[in-house]
Amino acid sequence: MRQIISYLKKFRENNLSEFVDVPKALPKCHVCDEYRNPYTRYNGCGVCENCYDTLEVCLYCDNRSLNIKNGICSNCLEDSASIHSYGYKPEPLFHRVNRYTKPLLTNDGFSRNGNPIEHYGVEIETDLKRNQFDSPEINAESSKFASFVNLIGKGITGSENLLYCKEDSTCLVEVVSHPFSWNYWNKFGHEIFQTLFSKLRENKLHGYDAPDSGMHIHVSRASLKPTDILKIMSFVNNTENYQFILDVSQRSRERLESWANPYLSEDAWQNLPRICRSVSMAMDYLNRSSAVNLHNRKTIEFRIFRGTLNTMCFAKNLEFVRSLIQWVKVTSLDTVKGEQGLESFLSFVAKNYNDYENLCFFLSRRNYRKFTVVVNRWTRKHLTNLNKLSFSTDNGEL
Repeated sequence: MRQIISYLKKFRENNLSEFVDVPKALPKCHVCDEYRNPYTRYNGCGVCENCYDTLEVCLYCDNRSLNIKNGICSNCLEDSASIHSYGYKPEPLFHRVNRYTKPLLTNDGFSRNGNPIEHYGVEIETDLKRNQFDSPEINAESSKFASFVNLIGKGITGSENLLYCKEDSTCLVEVVSHPFSWNYWNKFGHEIFQTLFSKLRENKLHGYDAPDSGMHIHVSRASLKPTDILKIMSFVNNTENYQFILDVSQRSRERLESWANPYLSEDAWQNLPRICRSVSMAMDYLNRSSAVNLHNRKTIEFRIFRGTLNTMCFAKNLEFVRSLIQWVKVTSLDTVKGEQGLESFLSFVAKNYNDYENLCFFLSRRNYRKFTVVVNRWTRKHLTNLNKLSFSTDNGEL
């Protein structure tokens, strides 16, 4: 009896068109254009069971979909399609790598042992050129643009978003990152930001070529002692180091002093040790637009850098902040403040060339003699014609 029933079911499925109006009786698969029974609607795709496995998988939600563009399904595009308002501040997601060098996400910046881990966050201001009044790619398709930026990290690492877009009073679009560790930057960061900068340039946006744009780097306060912050402030705001800070920033004097003033008042210098221990004191004595902003309770912010969409220049800026922090942790306050402070820092960077290749290359371009030898190593390592590389353009080429 069971064999007879099974045979009748198969006969009915295979010969249904002889007895009924098939289009009305069975749904049509959107892939093979055939009327299938049984019919399964997977995740709203409207395809038959046989065709479902042929659909592309969304990089963000891992579901299969008919409507996927650049690896992202239409649902995810809609969910992430937003250039947020200026005041938008999501709960931070701390990105680092585990012992297997796989991406790891946590809700705080501490290790399992409760020790603070040094995390970095960046703000990249982008704008149009002075003589450019419209960017149709951004204005007409801002949601698609924001979605692409928000989902870049997902496509490369398979983990949650690293980046999001915000409005800003000084530029058209600001791209902001969640905190990431130095190991995360070395493992994934170069590819993520290179992809980001290519997309921004495609949309006719500029960093270096929009002179009022800047790049800000945040470092987690928990990973720094008050004495570390004091040394950083003493070095960056030392008038003897002004030309060096101006060189590294790549800004003009006018714009550096407008957006990231490296000068401290006499009262601020006298109270600097207390200022570095207290955010409320910092708010009393320092302007938010100082070279190093201490107004934030969870981070200190380096504001000196000119905007850039150049991966090599972006890496140089990160390496400067990283090297400065590592140097102050092993250097006395007297040395940092003294006449040999800058020389000591440059020697530290040159000695640790492998960690700061882009910074060394930049300093050699600015005629800091100590770095001639290490740049020759760069040439041999990368087999690159250095004359074609530039820190002063958004695409990194002359």
